[in-house]
Amino acid sequence: MSSSETSSTRISGLLVVSQPSPTVVNKVAFIPWHEWWGPAVVYLAAFVLCFNAGFMNGASMAGMYKYGSITSVTGTVAHLGVEFQHGDLDKAKHYGLLLFSFFTGSSICGLYIPNKHVQIGKQRYGYALFNTSLFIVLATYFNNEDFSKCLIAAACGLQNGMASQYSSNVMRTTHVTGTITDLGLAIGRLLGARLRNETGDHTVVSWKIQFLSLELVGFFLGSLTGARLWDDYGDKVMYVPAVSSATLGLTYSVYRYRIKNST
Repeated sequence: MSSSETSSTRISGLLVVSQPSPTVVNKVAFIPWHEWWGPAVVYLAAFVLCFNAGFMNGASMAGMYKYGSITSVTGTVAHLGVEFQHGDLDKAKHYGLLLFSFFTGSSICGLYIPNKHVQIGKQRYGYALFNTSLFIVLATYFNNEDFSKCLIAAACGLQNGMASQYSSNVMRTTHVTGTITDLGLAIGRLLGARLRNETGDHTVVSWKIQFLSLELVGFFLGSLTGARLWDDYGDKVMYVPAVSSATLGLTYSVYRYRIKNST
């Protein structure tokens, strides 16, 4: 194989050139429209999951949890350290339980999904989504401030555990720190390539910008909607992400069942 040639693999509807030449940044060629369902499904699922996480954050911060974001584990650990330093063990225990709940949710997800790469029809995403929905429903049903917050944190940890590698991009759906970082890097690299007048196909960089922007918009709209609906309807609004996750899980499970029985 010459230096200009590359090897390729198919990942969820994309033809990914895995060994690009020096002037090409992860070249990606889209396959025909009739086979484009893979990326479309991933786009839709990523948007819905980011919307759900934003919704839970917005609703929780507007109502049951006004001290910070449930999915911001960095902030939770910082609060834990601060409260220990202040000697407030009750608050420290509170943040410790939130941290443990998020961790537990991620661990449960690891039981369902052993592989980090997106594999539509093979991975058990349906189980993870059903479990996420169950945690949210239980949090709303019991309506106990401390217990419900821990269940929401577990749901977010479980959903965030579904983070997958999709065409060289890491999908995170319950917080936007990594999304903003990757978006900034992608834009900076694209601008740098243009300023250096580098030739080559930068499709994957443009794709990353689109995908990450979609995730960011989904989270923002979810936060906006969750906070707004909480003001009107209270804790019952948590059924929105619960139903959404269950619907995604059911749709995926039916599709996976049909795939398994068609082979």
